[in-house]
Amino acid sequence: ATVGHNVLGFKAAHGIERVKYLAGVAFKYTDSYTDNPLKAAALAKRFSPMVDVMVTSGQGTGYAADVAKVAAMKTAIGPQELALASGVSLDNIEDYRPYVDTVLAASSIETYSYSGEFIESKLRDLVQAAHRA
Repeated sequence: ATVGHNVLGFKAAHGIERVKYLAGVAFKYTDSYTDNPLKAAALAKRFSPMVDVMVTSGQGTGYAADVAKVAAMKTAIGPQELALASGVSLDNIEDYRPYVDTVLAASSIETYSYSGEFIESKLRDLVQAAHRA
Protein backbone atom coordinates (compact mmCIF):
# COMPACT_ATOMS: atom_id res chain seq x y z
CA ALA A 1 0.00 0.00 0.00
CA THR A 2 2.90 2.39 0.58
CA VAL A 3 4.32 1.86 -2.90
CA GLY A 4 1.79 4.28 -4.43
CA HIS A 5 2.50 6.90 -1.79
CA ASN A 6 6.22 6.50 -2.43
CA VAL A 7 5.77 6.85 -6.19
CA LEU A 8 3.63 9.96 -5.89
CA GLY A 9 6.04 11.42 -3.32
CA PHE A 10 8.99 10.62 -5.56
CA LYS A 11 7.29 12.40 -8.46
CA ALA A 12 6.69 15.52 -6.39
CA ALA A 13 10.18 15.53 -4.89
CA HIS A 14 11.84 15.26 -8.29
CA GLY A 15 9.62 17.64 -10.23
CA ILE A 16 8.20 15.03 -12.55
CA GLU A 17 4.51 15.63 -12.02
CA ARG A 18 3.84 15.20 -15.75
CA VAL A 19 4.68 11.50 -15.46
CA LYS A 20 1.50 9.59 -14.61
CA TYR A 21 1.43 6.55 -12.35
CA LEU A 22 -1.19 4.07 -13.59
CA ALA A 23 -2.23 1.11 -11.48
CA GLY A 24 -4.74 -1.68 -11.91
CA VAL A 25 -7.53 -1.83 -9.34
CA ALA A 26 -10.13 -4.61 -9.35
CA PHE A 27 -8.10 -5.68 -12.39
CA LYS A 28 -8.21 -8.94 -14.37
CA TYR A 29 -5.89 -11.80 -13.39
CA THR A 30 -5.21 -10.38 -9.91
CA ASP A 31 -6.29 -11.62 -6.50
CA SER A 32 -8.27 -8.42 -5.98
CA TYR A 33 -10.28 -8.72 -9.21
CA THR A 34 -13.99 -8.22 -8.72
CA ASP A 35 -17.00 -7.29 -10.81
CA ASN A 36 -18.95 -6.45 -7.66
CA PRO A 37 -19.64 -2.69 -7.77
CA LEU A 38 -19.51 -2.22 -3.99
CA LYS A 39 -16.22 -4.08 -3.60
CA ALA A 40 -14.71 -2.35 -6.63
CA ALA A 41 -15.75 1.07 -5.29
CA ALA A 42 -14.21 0.29 -1.90
CA LEU A 43 -10.94 -0.73 -3.58
CA ALA A 44 -11.03 2.39 -5.74
CA LYS A 45 -11.51 4.64 -2.72
CA ARG A 46 -8.72 2.87 -0.84
CA PHE A 47 -6.15 3.14 -3.62
CA SER A 48 -7.17 6.51 -5.04
CA PRO A 49 -4.57 8.50 -3.08
CA MET A 50 -1.82 6.22 -4.35
CA VAL A 51 -2.24 6.53 -8.12
CA ASP A 52 -2.65 9.18 -10.78
CA VAL A 53 -4.76 7.05 -13.11
CA MET A 54 -6.75 4.10 -11.87
CA VAL A 55 -7.12 1.30 -14.42
CA THR A 56 -9.79 -1.38 -14.20
CA SER A 57 -10.95 -4.18 -16.45
CA GLY A 58 -13.37 -6.97 -17.15
CA GLN A 59 -12.65 -10.53 -16.05
CA GLY A 60 -10.14 -11.17 -18.81
CA THR A 61 -8.71 -10.04 -22.11
CA GLY A 62 -11.55 -9.14 -24.45
CA TYR A 63 -14.21 -9.38 -21.73
CA ALA A 64 -16.22 -6.23 -21.11
CA ALA A 65 -16.31 -4.85 -17.58
CA ASP A 66 -19.62 -4.57 -15.79
CA VAL A 67 -20.84 -1.00 -16.37
CA ALA A 68 -22.17 -0.80 -12.79
CA LYS A 69 -18.67 -1.64 -11.51
CA VAL A 70 -17.07 1.07 -13.65
CA ALA A 71 -19.71 3.62 -12.63
CA ALA A 72 -19.27 2.78 -8.93
CA MET A 73 -15.50 3.17 -9.17
CA LYS A 74 -15.81 6.53 -10.90
CA THR A 75 -18.22 7.73 -8.24
CA ALA A 76 -15.75 6.62 -5.56
CA ILE A 77 -12.79 8.49 -7.09
CA GLY A 78 -14.59 11.55 -8.43
CA PRO A 79 -12.56 13.65 -10.87
CA GLN A 80 -9.52 11.39 -10.69
CA GLU A 81 -8.78 9.70 -14.01
CA LEU A 82 -10.24 6.24 -14.60
CA ALA A 83 -9.09 4.04 -17.46
CA LEU A 84 -10.72 0.87 -18.73
CA ALA A 85 -8.60 -1.92 -20.19
CA SER A 86 -10.53 -4.86 -21.57
CA GLY A 87 -13.49 -5.60 -23.73
CA VAL A 88 -13.97 -2.04 -24.99
CA SER A 89 -15.59 -2.09 -28.40
CA LEU A 90 -17.70 -0.02 -30.73
CA ASP A 91 -20.72 -1.88 -29.34
CA ASN A 92 -20.20 -0.74 -25.74
CA ILE A 93 -18.10 2.45 -25.77
CA GLU A 94 -21.28 4.51 -25.31
CA ASP A 95 -22.03 2.70 -22.04
CA TYR A 96 -18.62 3.56 -20.57
CA ARG A 97 -18.16 7.10 -21.87
CA PRO A 98 -19.75 8.85 -18.85
CA TYR A 99 -17.38 7.08 -16.47
CA VAL A 100 -13.98 6.61 -18.09
CA ASP A 101 -11.38 9.12 -19.17
CA THR A 102 -9.23 6.69 -21.14
CA VAL A 103 -9.73 3.32 -22.79
CA LEU A 104 -7.10 0.78 -23.71
CA ALA A 105 -8.46 -1.30 -26.56
CA ALA A 106 -6.95 -4.02 -28.69
CA SER A 107 -9.04 -7.20 -28.99
CA SER A 108 -12.02 -5.52 -30.62
CA ILE A 109 -9.92 -3.84 -33.29
CA GLU A 110 -7.35 -6.56 -34.08
CA THR A 111 -7.23 -8.54 -37.31
CA TYR A 112 -7.43 -11.69 -35.17
CA SER A 113 -7.00 -12.42 -31.46
CA TYR A 114 -3.55 -11.47 -30.12
CA SER A 115 -2.27 -10.46 -33.58
CA GLY A 116 -1.28 -6.99 -32.45
CA GLU A 117 -2.32 -5.78 -35.88
CA PHE A 118 -5.20 -3.35 -35.91
CA ILE A 119 -7.86 -2.81 -38.53
CA GLU A 120 -7.55 0.90 -39.22
CA SER A 121 -11.26 1.44 -39.93
CA LYS A 122 -12.24 -0.23 -36.64
CA LEU A 123 -9.69 1.86 -34.75
CA ARG A 124 -10.94 5.05 -36.40
CA ASP A 125 -14.59 4.19 -35.65
CA LEU A 126 -13.79 3.42 -32.00
CA VAL A 127 -11.87 6.68 -31.54
CA GLN A 128 -14.68 8.68 -33.14
CA ALA A 129 -17.29 6.99 -30.95
CA ALA A 130 -15.21 7.62 -27.83
CA HIS A 131 -15.01 11.34 -28.62
CA ARG A 132 -18.67 11.96 -29.46
CA ALA A 133 -20.30 14.59 -27.31
